[in-house]
Amino acid sequence: MMHIRLLSLLARLSTTASAICGLAVFLAAASPACATILYVSYAGGVVEQFDTTSGADLGPIVTGLNAPGGLAIDGNGNVYVANKWDDSITKIAAGGSVSVFASGGGLSGPYGLTVDGSGNLFAANLNNNTISRIAPDGTVSLFASGLSLPYGLAFDTRGDLYAANEYDATIARIAPDGSLSLFASGGGMNYPVGLAYVASNGNLYAANSGSDSISEIAPDGSVRPLVAGNGLSFPLGLASDENGDLYAANLGNATISKIAPDGTVSLFAHTTGGPVFIAVAPGFRAVPEPATCGLVLWGAALCGLRVRPRRAVTS
Repeated sequence: MMHIRLLSLLARLSTTASAICGLAVFLAAASPACATILYVSYAGGVVEQFDTTSGADLGPIVTGLNAPGGLAIDGNGNVYVANKWDDSITKIAAGGSVSVFASGGGLSGPYGLTVDGSGNLFAANLNNNTISRIAPDGTVSLFASGLSLPYGLAFDTRGDLYAANEYDATIARIAPDGSLSLFASGGGMNYPVGLAYVASNGNLYAANSGSDSISEIAPDGSVRPLVAGNGLSFPLGLASDENGDLYAANLGNATISKIAPDGTVSLFAHTTGGPVFIAVAPGFRAVPEPATCGLVLWGAALCGLRVRPRRAVTS
């Protein structure tokens, strides 16, 4: 009945783009039938997508990559993947096309990725202990050096970048000018790999591959264990959603764990292989389902909003 009323409302609405787009955005925000998408990379060359509402596996969006690791998603819905073995970054556009976004320029075993508010991509290079900045046009430049086997990257709301140094079990802070400082160490961190920032509390979180645990790092750099065990098994990638929930990619048991803000761990999904890194799409991402979400997709098509899932493309 609710959907009949909504259809009737749409029919009576002004045909101006602003009216239709306003309703589409409202429905996207209000409807439980529309979910955020979680992306997972596998060393075998695949990036897969999951519905965060149900945990359903929505299939791959790309195959044939070269040891993909870190993932990042920009504000336009483009997905970036770091290819460790061929020192390149792949871009999967919101429309589904796949291209080489960047290569060379100092990229050397790129793994962790993140995007800043200006659309610049940052890559952690395992082979030379540096971080590269990649402009929106694909130009690569050196941003920071002197790290210690950097993996996960995350920005805070102030614009500082953080890097998880696996080799010496520390977290480095990199200022906007590229200057490097020690932010956190000790406190149970053990081969930290994945890194996630939660804006609602200002904390960083690190996935400890050496102890099957997640560490919580306060804004002052103090470290405490958030959770250990409970299904975590060699966790690598770590990501947060808009609710402050964390998702950990467990290479050891081919699962994804969901960690609530209070530290409660639950099984989010079984994966088709050993998951490596993970990313949550920001903002509106609709999953085609019946009823209300169908209306959202109709409105999104008129407004030019990008929707998920996408079909797999072979690189």
